[in-house]
Amino acid sequence: MRLEPGASFSVLWAAADVEFMEMTAECAPGEGCAGECAAARERPAGSYDITVSASQQCLGTCDCDPPNPGGHCLLFGGAVLSEELTTTKPLSFPDTLEVEIPLGG
Repeated sequence: MRLEPGASFSVLWAAADVEFMEMTAECAPGEGCAGECAAARERPAGSYDITVSASQQCLGTCDCDPPNPGGHCLLFGGAVLSEELTTTKPLSFPDTLEVEIPLGG
């Protein structure tokens, strides 16, 4: 994804993780019912670190569709990213429900 200067992007967290499990034939009788499934597991209250990784430079083919009103677009083609930066902010869940993580300088 490419963010234009001054753009923002929001991610909604469901306060859950996905746990992959194997559904056995005993639990799911019937043709094609057994197999892998995913279940949401609610995160307990506590302190979490929210980490965002980004690159400041895009080299090569960095084309994307025109940015949406929020100023971001999905990259396609042969993008080569450089000047990586990582930013981490704490989140006290459920006391804090929003974290803003600025990127760049």
